[in-house]
Amino acid sequence: MSDAELDSQYVPTGRPQSQMARSFALALDDLFKLDSSENLDTIVSEKKNEISTKNLRTRRARSQTQSDRGAT
Repeated sequence: MSDAELDSQYVPTGRPQSQMARSFALALDDLFKLDSSENLDTIVSEKKNEISTKNLRTRRARSQTQSDRGAT
């Protein structure tokens, strides 16, 4: 096969990454303790729940404070 024929049949399997890009991505994953996208989804869900719980506690405390002020 000629080079032209090989080039016409070539289908890339994905976006190529340099070794530097791969190393940088691994360093970021290590820095932020990200293991995989599945793990990331779990972490994000846990953080959302944590923030929601914190907000609810703050609102409850504020509501209780306002109720106490109204009772006196």
